[in-house]
Amino acid sequence: MKVRTLRERPWNYYLSFTGAQSQDLASIPVVLDFEALTVSWWMKGPLVQHWSAVFSLVNIPQGKTVAFSYNGDRQCQLTLDNDIKEITSNHSFADSNWHHVLLAWDVKNGVLRFYVDGKVEFNDQSTQHSVPFPGGHLILGQSQNSSGSINESASLNADIKHFNMWQHMFTEQEALKIYSDCNVQIGTLVPWPEMQVALHGAVTRTEFNVSCLVKEKYHWPLTKLVNNRKLQERITSREGSVSRWIFTNHGVLDRKNAESANLGSYSGECLGNLDLCENGLSFSFWMNYKVFFGDSQILGLSDKYHNALRGWLAPLMSMNGRWDRCYSTSEYGGFKAETFHQKCNCKIGATVTLVKVGNFVFGGFSDQRLGGNTAQYLWNRRSFLFSIVNPAGLEPVKLDIRPGKTDKALWEDPQAGPVFGENDLYIGDNALQSAVSFSDLGHAYELPNSSFGAVPSHGINPKYSASGTHQNTTNAPYRARPSSPDPWCTMVDRVNQWLDIDLGSSQRIDQIELKKDDSDTKYVLTYKVSHSLRITGKYRPYNNSQVLDGQYPASVNISSARFIRFHPVTWHEAICMRVQLYKEENSSLIDLGVDNSSVIPDSSFKATSWQCMSTPYLAKDGTNRKCYGAWCGNGPSKWLQIDIGNGKELTKISTKGPNYGNPVPSYYLEYSLDGTTWHNYTQGG
Repeated sequence: MKVRTLRERPWNYYLSFTGAQSQDLASIPVVLDFEALTVSWWMKGPLVQHWSAVFSLVNIPQGKTVAFSYNGDRQCQLTLDNDIKEITSNHSFADSNWHHVLLAWDVKNGVLRFYVDGKVEFNDQSTQHSVPFPGGHLILGQSQNSSGSINESASLNADIKHFNMWQHMFTEQEALKIYSDCNVQIGTLVPWPEMQVALHGAVTRTEFNVSCLVKEKYHWPLTKLVNNRKLQERITSREGSVSRWIFTNHGVLDRKNAESANLGSYSGECLGNLDLCENGLSFSFWMNYKVFFGDSQILGLSDKYHNALRGWLAPLMSMNGRWDRCYSTSEYGGFKAETFHQKCNCKIGATVTLVKVGNFVFGGFSDQRLGGNTAQYLWNRRSFLFSIVNPAGLEPVKLDIRPGKTDKALWEDPQAGPVFGENDLYIGDNALQSAVSFSDLGHAYELPNSSFGAVPSHGINPKYSASGTHQNTTNAPYRARPSSPDPWCTMVDRVNQWLDIDLGSSQRIDQIELKKDDSDTKYVLTYKVSHSLRITGKYRPYNNSQVLDGQYPASVNISSARFIRFHPVTWHEAICMRVQLYKEENSSLIDLGVDNSSVIPDSSFKATSWQCMSTPYLAKDGTNRKCYGAWCGNGPSKWLQIDIGNGKELTKISTKGPNYGNPVPSYYLEYSLDGTTWHNYTQGG
């Protein structure tokens, strides 16, 4: 294979958009999904007094959008799904001079930064979305709505060069470097050389001479290859084959031998007609070298999961081998203990058991085979359990065999699947249809240093309900009134908590003050504010998500809001706060009535949580919660009901009391298949 660098690919050009018609655009039809995103470009354009779209990326099936537009020389609008960020730049970038613009977004953690000429103009910490964020159709120079139609009033009138996208969020140092460095970096998600391929309307391409280098991957034009005609015959042949390659469940080619894959014929595309490739042909792919578990649906293609297992296994065995799968529930249509023992019996060597329940991944390792038909314990001093993805969101954790339990490391049971220890991990027969599989850690294997939550049984997503609930309202949301003896406090101290106050009607807000008694030891230090006019309306961050100091009254300029929401950022010991709001009239501050229950009733205060709240859902493990951390009934005849979905066999029930005081010492149990007819459970049947 002959490989030439991307410097042979045209990249030293700019595209000119006239803004005259909606057909003027450049496009890339397919952009991949991403968990983080950086978009970078240089632009030069005149001052315009209307919205001009630089780019829009739309996934039509899901209606997801990422887009950037500007108006005048400083006003910008960034659209992330349905979240619209209004940004006012401190620096002009529509003054007929070249300026560098960069957007960097961590989708999962919600961090968003906007740069102009290497300087941060906007910094937001609350733009979280589910990952991966879907890619879609990218258009440069026009705005698309969620269905892919062009907004004809937002055509771009500017020159654009070096427009690139990456699948990671640039740091501030990287953003400054790409602005100041003469050398050109090419995107991994969208590379600038690709933008010249599909130009439409009156968009023109102009080359310019530069002395800088380009940092890109690899590309070689077919016409410059030696024996290019022979290559053309190979890739345009009528038959394509994949010889001794294996397609995995991930759509991946897994090569185990020194064989090659031949491409098929695509007559209407570049692969079938080289005349369609006047600018060359690009291939992109990911390659994982020496994969341990190449065809594991559970581990997937995540380097984090594979690397965790490599780190645990490296001290115990050679890393040059390859794992062969002896059993998979997807391959054999479910889990049957008999089939498992047939397939895995007499397999010599180490075994790794991988289990996935919902989103959680865990399992165990043994340096001997697991399949067998004799009911007995197996000795092993190097076996261990592990949790890669756990309910508490902790990093992967390894649980070693206890020193005095090596003689009970494994249990060989013909009526069950893999069993580690004294039921520390038990995979029962017919596991996909029953609840007989479970994890009861701490017997033969070590417990983790900090609780990572119980392994959920068979992917159950239970629904909780109750006949009544005891509510301790000492720190309820309405306790945020300024004269309340106790403030509103959250049940968990996390940055995603909020307090919301419905003022009843649209109000102007000119000052916010957090009230704190001299005896308070728990209080909010800094916070952000968002607001909305309507019950179903979108909350707009105040002043580009400005962080306000809770130790002093904050002067604000919110012209009209009915709902105001407080987002704690930092706090002393715990998230607790009281709030007072004012508007200014005739140079005097007027209280908006937060302290008056006849003006703003208790029901107008809402929050993500409060310290001693009690709902049926808290019947789940509440180790990390404050106060009760449990469901608390309001009388002796109350009941708690858990809907575990389809009918399942239950073999074990355990209860845990609240974090302090008054656990339930005894209870009776009823069960039902339809939620209507209930049967008393008696021990032994």
